[in-house]
Amino acid sequence: SPDEALVQTDIVINEVMTRNKTTLVDDDGAYSDWIELTNIGRDPVNLNGWMLMGTSDPSTAYIFASEFIAPGEHILIFASGHSVNKPGYVRHAPFKMSASGDTLTLYNNLGHIVNALTVPALSADQSYARADDGSYSVSTMATPGQDNAVFVENSAPTSPSPLRLSE
Repeated sequence: SPDEALVQTDIVINEVMTRNKTTLVDDDGAYSDWIELTNIGRDPVNLNGWMLMGTSDPSTAYIFASEFIAPGEHILIFASGHSVNKPGYVRHAPFKMSASGDTLTLYNNLGHIVNALTVPALSADQSYARADDGSYSVSTMATPGQDNAVFVENSAPTSPSPLRLSE
């Protein structure tokens, strides 16, 4: 149906951690799992009425209060199981995520899906992070609230090797 088609937006699910053991403590002193959204566009976006949902139960969706996300800004939502969505407070979603794999869906204020992400099973303190090209990969270097550092094991060196011509 047309309602299930992705709507183009500059707000993306940028990084997710489903098994936070030592990476980031929330305001309650707990190592809650977390979701990071980022504005990859050039204009601020008002998130009022936007909704973030896990797979567990639609009635536990996190609904954003009136707040703007500036270009390049990262915002964190802890998936702690209790809801706090007041501007100026640490954000907590009323759902938790499964470390064995989960799906997150972000809806705009019109109820259209703008980002849907299937998160694979993750080990302790690994994140599932978005690269600049829009692809996602497992990262051992989580960067909550910052630009992602996506490290792929056994990757080619990033600096080019000198070119040698022989005749």
